Amino acid sequence: RLEELEEIFSDKDIKENNDNIKNLTLLSSSINSSLKNNFFPIKRKMIVDKDAKGAFIPIATKNLFLKYYSDFTVADCNMMKWSNNDGEQYVDKMETIFIDFFKECEE
Repeated sequence: RLEELEEIFSDKDIKENNDNIKNLTLLSSSINSSLKNNFFPIKRKMIVDKDAKGAFIPIATKNLFLKYYSDFTVADCNMMKWSNNDGEQYVDKMETIFIDFFKECEE
């Protein structure tokens, strides 16, 4: 059964390369450890619940779990898993933010 759930909720590229920036969020150590190795929809619900109860969740982390950085159509929207494509779009957004920030610093 666990293998069936992994097939539904996990992306093999992310699972094999989960120690990179595409799979990185900022959370307190207590919240981070409470998420454990749960599947994305469970982590997402836990983040939303903790945010609703007033826990500090950085805006970029909330946006990640809400897939704010993912560019998709309604047809390919999958809120049930974090894909390699989601991770790449997240990194693209970070790069854009850093480039804009450093341009402003140079002016």
